[in-house]
Amino acid sequence: MKSDYNVCIVLILFCPFILFSQSFDEKEMVNRLWFESDNLIHSGKLEEAIIFNEKLINLCKENDFDKGLVMGYYNIGNALSLMGRYKESILYLNLAEDENKKEKNKELEAIINTAYGNNYLELELHSVSLKYFHKTIIATNKIPLKERRNYLLSFAYGNIGSIYEAAKETDSAYYYRRAAYDEIKDSYNTISLADFFTEYQYNQDSAKHYLKEATEKWGVKMEIHNTYTSYDSHLLHKSWGKYYERDGNYEESFNHYHQSLDEAFGSNILSCILDSYYHLYQVSQKTGDYAKANNYLFKYNEIKDSINSQQKKSLDFSVQKFLDKTENEYKTKRFHFYLIIGGISVAFLTLLYLLFLYLNKKRKVEKQIIKSQIALSEKEKIINQKEQETQELKQKVNESFDEIIGLAKSNSPQFFTRFQEIYPEFTVKLLEIEPKLQTSELTFCAYIFLNFSTKDIANYTFTSPKTVQNRKNHIRKKLQIPSDKDIYIWMKEIMD
Repeated sequence: MKSDYNVCIVLILFCPFILFSQSFDEKEMVNRLWFESDNLIHSGKLEEAIIFNEKLINLCKENDFDKGLVMGYYNIGNALSLMGRYKESILYLNLAEDENKKEKNKELEAIINTAYGNNYLELELHSVSLKYFHKTIIATNKIPLKERRNYLLSFAYGNIGSIYEAAKETDSAYYYRRAAYDEIKDSYNTISLADFFTEYQYNQDSAKHYLKEATEKWGVKMEIHNTYTSYDSHLLHKSWGKYYERDGNYEESFNHYHQSLDEAFGSNILSCILDSYYHLYQVSQKTGDYAKANNYLFKYNEIKDSINSQQKKSLDFSVQKFLDKTENEYKTKRFHFYLIIGGISVAFLTLLYLLFLYLNKKRKVEKQIIKSQIALSEKEKIINQKEQETQELKQKVNESFDEIIGLAKSNSPQFFTRFQEIYPEFTVKLLEIEPKLQTSELTFCAYIFLNFSTKDIANYTFTSPKTVQNRKNHIRKKLQIPSDKDIYIWMKEIMD
C-alpha cells in the first residue's frame, strides 16, 4: 500500500489554494495556473505541470508574493516525486521550506512535511519518514480550517499506518489506519482498511464490509477533493482482486486485477501499472496458466526496467533548463550561507586558539596535549580499522550464507560441499554422535540446520512432504533426538 498511498496523497494535496491569488492584479491568470496544474497532475502530464508552475513562480517573484513561491516550489517537488526523482524533489521542498520560514504558515508547513515524508517513504527510510509525518501532525493541529485539518491528519495517519504495515506491526498499523478513516471516511481510507483486513488480519468479513462501503461511496463529492480518477478506480478494483484472491476465487480476482490494469493505464502512473501486472502474474500462477503468468511477469520486469531508466533519463530541455537554473540559484544561496558560517567559525576557532596559547604557555603542557591528541588519533584509527574488518567479515558471512541458500533451493550437487566449507564443525559434531551417517543424511541435516520447512525441503529436493517428514523421523531416531525436542533447535544447539 505504500506507493498507492503516496500517489493518492500527492494528487489530493495538489488541490489549488485559490486564496493565494488574491494579492495579484492578474487574478484570473493565477487561478488558471493553479487549476491547470492540478488537472495536469491528475492526467499524468507531470513535465507540463512543472512548466506551468515555473510561470507561477515567475509571477510570484514579480509581485513579491512569498506564499505563491512556497506553493510553486512545493508543486514542482510533488511532480518530481511522482516521477521518481526523489533527490530533486527534496531540493524543491527545501526551497519551499526556506520560503515558508518567512510566512510561518502552518498549513504549508504541514503539506511540505507530508511531501518530505512521501519521498523518504519511497526511499524506504522509514524512521526519517515517520519523523516528517509526526511533524505534519504537529503543524496540522494548529490549522484553523477543520476540513483541511482533517484531510492532512488523515494523510499523515494513513502513511504512518503503511509504515507499520511494512514493519509487520499490525496493532500499530490498524490504529493509524483506523485513525485516518475516522478523520475522513472517504473511499480511499475505506479501501485501505479493507486491504488491511485482507492482507494482515485475514478477516474476510471485515474486508468485504469495507469494500462494499468503498464501492457505494464511489463518486461521492467531498468538499476538498472532488475528483475521482482512473487512479482511484484502479485502487478499488485492485482491492477487490486481493479480496477474491484471498478467498480462492481466482476468476473474480483475475477480472478485478485486469480492470485495475486498464484503469492504471488510464492514470498514466507507471507504479500502478507495474503493481497490476504483478498481481495478474501471481493469480495466473495460482490458476496454473503459466504461459499467461510468464507473459505478465515479462511485462512487469519490462516496465520496472523502464521506470529505472526513466528516472535517469533527461527531462524535456526547457524543463531541465529551469530545474538546473533553480538548483544553481539554490546552491549559490547555500554557498553564501556556508561562507558566512565558515567565516564566523574560523574567527571563533582563532579566538579559541589564541586563548588556548595564552593559558598554556608552558612548552611541556603543549607537548603533552599534542601527544594525547596523537594517541587518541591512533586509537581511533585502530577502532575504525577493527570496525571495517568486522564489517568486511559480516559481509563475507552474509554473502556465503546467501550462496548456500541459493544452492540449496536449486538442489545443486555443490550444496553440501559448500555447506561443509562454511560450517565444517556441524558435520564433525553429527559424525561424533553417529559415525555411520551417509552423505545424503548429512545433506538432509544441513537443510534442517538452515531452517527450511518440510514444504520447502520437499519443493527443493523434488520429493513429497510426507517423504521429508519420514526422513526427519529417521534422522531423529538415528541421532537419538528426544521426541519432545524440536529437531530444528537441536540442530542449532549442537553448534553451541
